[in-house]
Amino acid sequence: MPASARFVIVEGNYLLLDQEPWNGLAGLFDWTVFLDVPKGELARRLVQRWVEHGLSPEAARERAFSNDMANVELVTGRRREADTVIVFGR
Repeated sequence: MPASARFVIVEGNYLLLDQEPWNGLAGLFDWTVFLDVPKGELARRLVQRWVEHGLSPEAARERAFSNDMANVELVTGRRREADTVIVFGR
């Protein structure tokens, strides 16, 4: 990244997580955004993603609900406040 860069955009599920080591990142961000998507929609998208990666629909649901949705619960339940929250589908 050149020194002249004015903006650096990062994204990730854990960047607002208020838990070690993720909470150590807070001071690096000038502005934060949280995308608030209904959990049902997240689940649908996660299952679809795993199907597109070659899993059967059953295996995709298992993967999404045994791992990914648990991470959703962790992050949404223990996140720091974002500067901006964008709410989808409500």
